[in-house]
Amino acid sequence: MSETMRKVTVAVGSKNPAKLKAVENAFLHFFSAVELKSFDVSSGVHHQPKTREETTRGAVNRAKAAWEKCEASGIKPNFGVGIESGLFAIPDYEKHLTGGVAAIFDGKHCHVGFSPAFELPPRVVKKVFDTDSEVGAVFDEILQRKNVKHSEGAVGVLSKGKFTRDKMLELGVAMALCPIVSAELY
Repeated sequence: MSETMRKVTVAVGSKNPAKLKAVENAFLHFFSAVELKSFDVSSGVHHQPKTREETTRGAVNRAKAAWEKCEASGIKPNFGVGIESGLFAIPDYEKHLTGGVAAIFDGKHCHVGFSPAFELPPRVVKKVFDTDSEVGAVFDEILQRKNVKHSEGAVGVLSKGKFTRDKMLELGVAMALCPIVSAELY
């Protein structure tokens, strides 16, 4: 059995169902079984990161904090994972994209991957910045719903259900796994 076809324990720095599903599905591409341990941890950044750098820092902080909480609970994880969604300015086009950053901590190194990103409607961006709200909360308000971020996410709303948050974030986690599953090339 190859190194990547073993069972792994993954500490996840979130209780969000979409993020948990993304982590499990990404790891199952490379490992035979995945045991998730989810923890509420702080990202150490604003509740809605507004730059690529802040979003990345939040994901890394979550990955390391999840690892530490898992160890403190008496379980030695193989990996700690943090996912943070944030805004990314495209100044030349006066646009903002949103996407996820995934960080995977292996106890020594942190590896980072990005999910696809997509353009947000200008009124959503304006409300996020004007009221310091999260993208999901703005969509909840616009759609008069609850917890868009825990289900299909903004991507599900804007793609008319063709793509969902968990699938989008799964790609970011899979990208962060590349240095782990292809360690011989790094």
